Order: sequence, then structure tokens, then C-alpha cells
Amino acid sequence: MDHHHVLAYQTILELHQTADPNVFRTQSVPMTKPVSERSVSTLVLDLVVMALSVLSSIIVQYAHVLMVTLEMRSAAVIQNHLNLFNQLFKKTLATVFQTPSV
Repeated sequence: MDHHHVLAYQTILELHQTADPNVFRTQSVPMTKPVSERSVSTLVLDLVVMALSVLSSIIVQYAHVLMVTLEMRSAAVIQNHLNLFNQLFKKTLATVFQTPSV
């Protein structure tokens, strides 16, 4: 029996096709260890049966990955943004003097 190892997290669906006694070789995908990213969920379906009376099925592999970016600003960056905001939107005080017309 041939085994192809893949990295997977939590769940692998493993199916074996029922065939007659002429089947002499099958391939399946056992779970080996979790991937390093917990946000990755990989589902692997690998069905291969080889014999004279059985056709080999197609290997199907797919992964659904959700990427989340967490932005954390340091105090220096926050202060810099506040300074920039104040420079762009600073109120200017002006004094207007009126002189009598002649």
C-alpha cells in the first residue's frame, strides 16, 4: 500500500472505493501533523484504486484560507499621526484691524 503524506489541520476525509478482489493497490492520504498556521483549513480527498477492472479516480486537493491582518500601532506612530493631523487641520487665528476711511 502506498501512502502519500500531507500536512493537514484537524480533519481529513478518507474514503476507500469498494472494488472486486482484482484490486491490488490503493492510495490514501493519512493525517501526519498540523500545519503551522491555525487559520489554515486543508481538506484532502485522495481516491486511487488500481486494478484491471477498476479505473483510477482523480486526486482532488483544495484549501480554503482566510487571512486576517491585525494592525497594532505603537505610541510613537500614534503621536506622529496626531501631529500630522494637527498640522493639516490647524486653525489659524487672525486679527483684523479696521481703519476709518478718509
